[in-house]
Amino acid sequence: MNKQLLCIVLVALVGAALATRAHVERSAPVPLADGWQALAQRATADDLLEVRRVHVALWGNYEELDELFWRVSNPKHEDYGKYVTTDEITAMVAPAIEVQQAAMAFASSDGVQATLTRNRDMVEIKTSLAKLEELFEVEFYKFEHKTGKVVTAALGPYTVPSELAESVAFVSGLVGLPDVHEAKPREASAVDDGQDITPAVIRARYNVTGTASGAHNNSRAVAEFQAQWYSPRDLETFISRFSPGSSDKVAKVVGSNTPNNPGVEASLDIQYIMGVVPDIPTWFYGMANFDFWSDLTAWQAQLQGEDDAPWVHSISYGSQGNYPSESYRQRADVEYQKLGARGISIIFASGDSGSGNQGSTLYPSYPATSPHLTCIGATRFLEGNTGAEGAVQAFKSGGGFSHLFQQPSYQTSAVDAYLKSGVKFPSSHKFNSGNRATPDAAALGAEHYQVIDAGRQVPVGGTSCSSPTFASIISLINEERLKAGKPTLGFLNPWIYQNPHMLWDVTVGDNDTGFDNEGYKCAEGYDAVTGLGTPNYPAMLQASMAVFDNLE
Repeated sequence: MNKQLLCIVLVALVGAALATRAHVERSAPVPLADGWQALAQRATADDLLEVRRVHVALWGNYEELDELFWRVSNPKHEDYGKYVTTDEITAMVAPAIEVQQAAMAFASSDGVQATLTRNRDMVEIKTSLAKLEELFEVEFYKFEHKTGKVVTAALGPYTVPSELAESVAFVSGLVGLPDVHEAKPREASAVDDGQDITPAVIRARYNVTGTASGAHNNSRAVAEFQAQWYSPRDLETFISRFSPGSSDKVAKVVGSNTPNNPGVEASLDIQYIMGVVPDIPTWFYGMANFDFWSDLTAWQAQLQGEDDAPWVHSISYGSQGNYPSESYRQRADVEYQKLGARGISIIFASGDSGSGNQGSTLYPSYPATSPHLTCIGATRFLEGNTGAEGAVQAFKSGGGFSHLFQQPSYQTSAVDAYLKSGVKFPSSHKFNSGNRATPDAAALGAEHYQVIDAGRQVPVGGTSCSSPTFASIISLINEERLKAGKPTLGFLNPWIYQNPHMLWDVTVGDNDTGFDNEGYKCAEGYDAVTGLGTPNYPAMLQASMAVFDNLE
């Protein structure tokens, strides 16, 4: 064989080899996260023995699910509240058996634990970093955080067999670096300065006069990420101090918890979802693994397999600008539809970075921008700790318009009225007013929430306060509905937008962070700072009962 022919053959062979693999999500490495630096050092053989769990998210058949989700979530539809089971969802969404088999064949080899999740549209893989390098053609290196923490990680890009690539939406847990989320504690002080916010203050403001017995198959949960844990002792102290006589025990811990190392975020979430409305069984999901997006996927996979998953979930995490890939966001969003179709309410905090102004663009918090979950912003008392509310000032409540998700029909008229309200808006090129707007509603979140953290009483602020507060009130409405033999509220947004009268309208304030004066303003009715307003429990309960009575 002459040299020219040999070169042609080699090029053809190389091209054929490359064609057998394909990139998923992106063809370039993920950016180096803030606070991290590469050490230019490949992982050692010992490093590669580390075992990691990753999820390969497959594209399933979601058209029927989408139609069902909107029917059972719309109070004006005859199928409202006619939820389905996890197994019924699996029958709808599972990919073709050939896709399932191909995904499992790819993942199955010596030293790899591979299983399909309950809905059969994710493959969970547990194996060593060395095996992950082989499976996904990535390389692991050493990275150091500014705090001194050193981790083994890959920035990618990764590949999968080309025949499988079109069926894969993303792989979580494989590439990326940890990020950090913290609530906003200020100087610790147990002195009541007339502004303290406690469960009693919240109940008084939102007219929460109902009680729960926990005897009606009711339940709720908080989900924690990035090594945030709660202390049972702190929870006991909080309940005895602010909700005496009620349950101070978490009904179930899913995942992990390190009680001797509590975090203010987890302490805040569990104490207020249990303290505002006591005595409803409450679960704690501790999903610390590697990075937030991977842990979020692990949480979603966990809920797929739980027939008894709680009816209301509060999540105080997200990112304003540091988004995962578009295919991740599109595919992960389906999981919220699955949960809504089962009658489960998912509530996310709107973020603490205002309009997310980063110069040329405004970045609202994701996942809060999903059109299939409820997003909650933060308010403050205008004076003391009672009376009317305005947008928070010490930090700015997250809100704005999604860069990916189109505006759902349930909020079109409310958002249109806001755009025509006459208030000043940011520069039009910085946001897409035709996309999903957030938040949907709000609750108190000023920096006066009293939290017990590591034995100390500390004031805390953030939309992290607002989400569990709102979720706790929703769990009480579910309690009354279940007591009356009616279904849970499920996905909340169509009900919320059809009943704006059940919320206290907030018209004072903005979420301008002070950079170029590019934030959103509060207005009468809907606004991208406080949504449609804050809870008025009796009106919400009446509206929830009336809509189901009209269908019977």
